[in-house]
Amino acid sequence: MARQRTYDDTLRDRLIDEAAQVIADHGVQALSVRDVAMRAGTTTNAIYTFFGSRGSLVAEVVAKADQSFVQAHREAAGEGADLLDLYRIGKAYVTWAVEFPTMYVILTDRAGARLDPPPWAPHIEHGSSDEGAPIVRTVARLMAEGVLTAGDPVLVSTYLWAGVHGYVEILRMLDGQEPAGYDLVEYLHALIAPWVAHDADGHPVVDLDEVGRGV
Repeated sequence: MARQRTYDDTLRDRLIDEAAQVIADHGVQALSVRDVAMRAGTTTNAIYTFFGSRGSLVAEVVAKADQSFVQAHREAAGEGADLLDLYRIGKAYVTWAVEFPTMYVILTDRAGARLDPPPWAPHIEHGSSDEGAPIVRTVARLMAEGVLTAGDPVLVSTYLWAGVHGYVEILRMLDGQEPAGYDLVEYLHALIAPWVAHDADGHPVVDLDEVGRGV
């Protein structure tokens, strides 16, 4: 492939994608500016023009994975004021991980590319504001609406997040094939049910089966 001399947004995106593939396959230590440039059909000067340094290129790879992941969850959650939104967040995590396996490796830092805590993770510093993690925001709003039992939204989000992450890991181990008898909605029921609020008679305030039919 002839090396591209014109530096545009298409080339910038291709450099990020090529760098992401190298990091996902071999780890961040294996990333070479020269190798990435060759893969993208350009010169190292393009990388330094766009990013300034190898470290900044790695940071852009991580940022792209974060942005894609958060956007998928924000679209799934909507306003985050309905229990169905919580199911949609769980489904969005699984769908995104299967659709973007390279970015998933970057996202979970298996390749050692991440330096800072991810902006989407349930973490006390991220709180429950609109700028925080979508799952924390959603859990906080559902608690405020009385749909979920009042408590620490970050803690509850972390429990839920860990459960969905485990589901994704099982899928990855089985090359994307769900084990016989597994059902994502039923799995989400099991994760969410312990946190659903109850009325004065001890009954759940929502019917999970009815909610699950909308996923």
